Amino acid sequence: MTAASAHGIRLQAVDLGAALRSGRAEAIFDAVERGRATFAGSGRVRPPEDPEMAALVGGARRLAERARQLEGDPGSAPEQVQLRRAARRLQSQARERSWHADGQAEVPRPTSARELRRALEGAGSDRVVLDLMMIKDRVCAVRVDAHGSRLLDLAPLAPTLEQVRRVRADLQALSNPLLPQPLRATASQSLVRSLTRLDDALLRGADVTGPVYIAARDRLVSVPWSLLPSRRGLSTVVNSWVTSGHAGWAAESALAVAGPSLRHAGAEAAEVARVWGSDALLDGDATCAAVADAVEQASVVHLAAHGTHEPDNPVFSSLLLADGPLFAHELDGRDLSRSVMVLSACDVGSASIRHGGEPLGLTSVLLRMGARAVIAAVAPLRDDVAVRVMPALHQGLRDGLRPGEALARAVADEPEPVPLVCFGPLVL
Repeated sequence: MTAASAHGIRLQAVDLGAALRSGRAEAIFDAVERGRATFAGSGRVRPPEDPEMAALVGGARRLAERARQLEGDPGSAPEQVQLRRAARRLQSQARERSWHADGQAEVPRPTSARELRRALEGAGSDRVVLDLMMIKDRVCAVRVDAHGSRLLDLAPLAPTLEQVRRVRADLQALSNPLLPQPLRATASQSLVRSLTRLDDALLRGADVTGPVYIAARDRLVSVPWSLLPSRRGLSTVVNSWVTSGHAGWAAESALAVAGPSLRHAGAEAAEVARVWGSDALLDGDATCAAVADAVEQASVVHLAAHGTHEPDNPVFSSLLLADGPLFAHELDGRDLSRSVMVLSACDVGSASIRHGGEPLGLTSVLLRMGARAVIAAVAPLRDDVAVRVMPALHQGLRDGLRPGEALARAVADEPEPVPLVCFGPLVL
């Protein structure tokens, strides 16, 4: 990865520059996807058990949990700072140790526009694949469907990113249930305006009217795509590059988990378990070890918990469970190839951008581990909204809908904004 960072970015720029000079949509798509595959990372077979690694991660969890328990005590502020610094030191040591871990890994293979078009045509699919890119001061895209591909110049970059920032700020404000009604009305109106402008620029401008698969990098990958007005009731699946998944998945079993300190998490997990006719891990049973061991066994995993995205150390983004945070790092190397992951938690769909534009965070870790889809929030998610939406989402999955379709149906009539996005590979 160091070599890719040092040389890959420049090689990618040369490759893309040559494709842009050709003016051919397929050549541009192929160049973009070759570059993205270089930085996409890969899941690896779980390395042998490492007691030192386990000690580092366990120590970081205990320190982070101790700091959390001291929150609200003004006199303990210095101790909280020291505990969090110590936890970060252990996290850094664990991350550095993981660089030396053995394990086999598949080399990511880029998709070509010709292969993609033939696959769409062969499946008789009406899905549009929209490969978004930021070129100089413009947002451009290659639009691919069963009939062909074309290059689109969609919108100026700076105003588009400003609308993304405004959407994020409005969702942050609306996630506060104590926000006075006049301010709520103002934030709601602002949110609708910004979502409509993004919709007009990015999707209506690309003539997208049905199911869509969006590949994007940088700040565009964290847009709450399912909230755009034209997406109501329609499947929208997002990823940081175009990669194919396997059809034929069927939900057979579910694991529902509730973390602490969320008012409705227990009821939400219990209701999800009822939909599936399964048990839920609640209260003291929802430990990090129990959840980490169980996620490989279920075809659908639902986690209702406080989420934290760590922008400076994304592999230690976490979900808060009974005995402390479950870090993304602890799941790396587990086999999730039969699982759809539903993260009912704030911000865990967010990502930090590293060299090459690859987004890093809990969602990207789960996808590298082979998850068939990850449904996660890209902004704060109110638990009173989640407790209404999640059972409907799982009912759709149990009825045989694909994850993007189930999410679209579940949120179609919800009056409050639901910043959930379905991330995953393209399945035809």
